[in-house]
Amino acid sequence: MQVKKKLVLISIATIGILVLAGLLVITGPSAHEAGVIGSGVQISITGSVDRSFNLTLNDSRNLAIVTVTSELVCVDGTSFGTHNWTGVRLNDLLDEAGVQASAVKVGFHATDGYTTDLTLQDAARKDVIIAFEKDGAPMKEKSKLVVPGMWGYKWISGIDQIVLYNFDFKGMWETKGYADNATIGA
Repeated sequence: MQVKKKLVLISIATIGILVLAGLLVITGPSAHEAGVIGSGVQISITGSVDRSFNLTLNDSRNLAIVTVTSELVCVDGTSFGTHNWTGVRLNDLLDEAGVQASAVKVGFHATDGYTTDLTLQDAARKDVIIAFEKDGAPMKEKSKLVVPGMWGYKWISGIDQIVLYNFDFKGMWETKGYADNATIGA
C-alpha cells in the first residue's frame, strides 16, 4: 500500500510540474465542438438589405456550422496549402439579412482597410463561407472569407463589415485591374 501512495504522489507531482512548465495542456472541447465560433468577432451586415445586423458570437451559435476543404492560392501561383475551413455560409447570412432587389455586389471590408467583393451569384454558392477556424483551431485573424476556386485576393481576413451595394463595387485589387471574377485558371 505504501508503494501505491508513493506512486500516486509522484504522479500528482509530475502532472503538477508538467502543467507549470506548460508541457501538458488540458483542454475542453474545441470551439467548434462546443458550438462556439468566432470568439471576439463582430461583423456588421448592412447596405441594400431588409435587416441590418451584427454577427456576433451569440448569433453564430444559431447558424449552421460547416466545414469546407479548399486550397488557398495567391495570384502569383503560390499555394498556401489545402486546409479545412470551418464557419458559416455567406449565403445563410445574406438570407438572414434579406438581400434587396437593388443589390448588385457584396463588398467585404477588413479591420486593416483591405476590401474585396463578390457578385451575388458567387456569394450564393454553398461552399463560400466566413471561416472562424482553420484545421480545427481558431484563426489568429478571427475571420476569413473562403472562396474555393478563386485567387487569394478574394480571401479577405479580419472582416468587420459586409455591405450589399446597389452599384458595381470593386475591392482594392479589383480597382487596380485584377480580374473581378478571380477564377483560378480562367
